[in-house]
Amino acid sequence: MTLAHDTPVALQVWRERILHAQAQGETLAWRGLGSKDFWTQARRAQPCSVISTEGLGQDIEHEASELYVRVQAGARLSQVQAVLAAAGQCLAFEPPSFEVPGQSHGNTDASVGGMVACGLSGPARVSSGSLRDHVLGVSLINGRGEYLQFGGQVMKNVAGYDVSRVLCGSWGMLGLITQVSFKVLPQAPCEESLQVRLSAAQALALLSQWGTRAWPLHASVWMASEALDAQEGVEGVEGVEAVEVPSAIQNWRGEPGNELGVWTLRFRGARASVRASLASLHAEFKQLGLVGVELSHHDALTLWASVRDQRMRFFRTPAPDRESSASPPSSPVLWRLSLPLAEQYRARALPSVATTLMEWHGALRWFWAPLSLGEQLRHEARQIGAQLSLWRTAPGLALETLEGSESFPSLLRPDLTRVSAQIQSQIQHAFDPHGVFDKGCLF
Repeated sequence: MTLAHDTPVALQVWRERILHAQAQGETLAWRGLGSKDFWTQARRAQPCSVISTEGLGQDIEHEASELYVRVQAGARLSQVQAVLAAAGQCLAFEPPSFEVPGQSHGNTDASVGGMVACGLSGPARVSSGSLRDHVLGVSLINGRGEYLQFGGQVMKNVAGYDVSRVLCGSWGMLGLITQVSFKVLPQAPCEESLQVRLSAAQALALLSQWGTRAWPLHASVWMASEALDAQEGVEGVEGVEAVEVPSAIQNWRGEPGNELGVWTLRFRGARASVRASLASLHAEFKQLGLVGVELSHHDALTLWASVRDQRMRFFRTPAPDRESSASPPSSPVLWRLSLPLAEQYRARALPSVATTLMEWHGALRWFWAPLSLGEQLRHEARQIGAQLSLWRTAPGLALETLEGSESFPSLLRPDLTRVSAQIQSQIQHAFDPHGVFDKGCLF
């Protein structure tokens, strides 16, 4: 850690704002482009002053030969990705960029500071690692008004207790992130995607069998029929409907946990390796009575972007037959379930519900279910060491109507064990002893 006594002049105004809030007993919450507003607004403590961070600077310093990029926190993710793409490189963890409020429909982006603060990773998480695995160094202003620097800008300079990774997923409660250094990787020379119609149980069983194979399997996503029916406004997914249902697996339909869906696999790596893997996969599917369909480059890019950035209607509203005019606790909300590696191939992770959309080779799952089932679902998740959190509500369902539910506040936040909560609370107090920053997203 480096404590910079001479804070950069451009950051003095931010430091003074934090010190003023400390003196006045004010609580601050940071907001970048607002692409995560749907998640943060219900969790912020009241009263709370929301401060825009768009003025933090947008400088991008890219060293292609050293495989790193250093970015000021106010820069847009799209800007960083454009700079890297021009050099044939990328952020390997595929950070999501959700829709920005107040802009045209489908316009997705994120600020770099907000991207790190939320700590989310895209479909490549299972093969390339999470966002925190690619952060080399971070600069921030803590709750004392101190300008701190952690880590370095190249791998060989990173040593000691890696606090920069602790900031990933802290949701702004540890400080104002001002600059971040990332490890970047070359873009793969070849990428191909293949789709097949089968059940979630069959997909997970195959993934379990393939665990020891040297295939360049980079990502996978399985979608149930109701998720496919909710793809309004997403282009380039015609291949989903084109996949035929082989007679050999039609009897799976209707059996609990064996409803048919579409499974998309993405292979990425050297061209010879990708093509050889696809040839082996087609042969294996033929033996199983399955028919695989390779997507065009355009369709594949569009589909993976729609999953990564949650552009599919499934992520915004439940299927029509699940929408309810009943009381708010009976209205469906979207849940995010993160499974430990020991449980990721479990066909039906939670006894009370079935997965609708599944990423990360089964380790990340999404489904709509009533808020009234929240405590029961969280208990079931706790039994297998999984993390269940309420992700978003359906349009038209005001959060204020849900606050009357006794379990609503706890379901918004991670289900921490006593020890985990104690450790995180101690870390938060070390960075922000006066409670200047809103910690409602986690506590």
